Amino acid sequence: MPTKVTIDADGIEQLRKQASAIIKKILADVHSKILDLMREPKTGVVYYRGKKKSIKHQASAPGQAPAVDQGILWNSIKTFQPRPLEGALEIGAGYARFLEEGTRFMQRRPYIEPAFNGVLEKLDQGGLITVFERLDTRGSLL
Repeated sequence: MPTKVTIDADGIEQLRKQASAIIKKILADVHSKILDLMREPKTGVVYYRGKKKSIKHQASAPGQAPAVDQGILWNSIKTFQPRPLEGALEIGAGYARFLEEGTRFMQRRPYIEPAFNGVLEKLDQGGLITVFERLDTRGSLL
């Protein structure tokens, strides 16, 4: 009599749902971490802006996350899941990349890299992820 082995894959769909929920949580945590980094006190140049130069702004220093000024960058940060097992962070401000990577005129103000690395390091320490490669945006985001 032949031996019959049956593999029940019903649990795969449950694993997919759990993985999708984990991706969603990671995205939410990264988004939150970016905003936390932007909220931190800054030590860069202080200047006044506006028609009457009455609005004081404390800029970020090189190496610090960007300071919040008018909220354009802040409000342009969105997360979404194009597919259940895929997550994306989208930053719509046209200058977002220049802040993260720097330019020949301005040193970098990283906020994406430290946010992702901070969240992933926490997951790595908790044993949730087994392979963790640090994000390094000094070369380029693309």
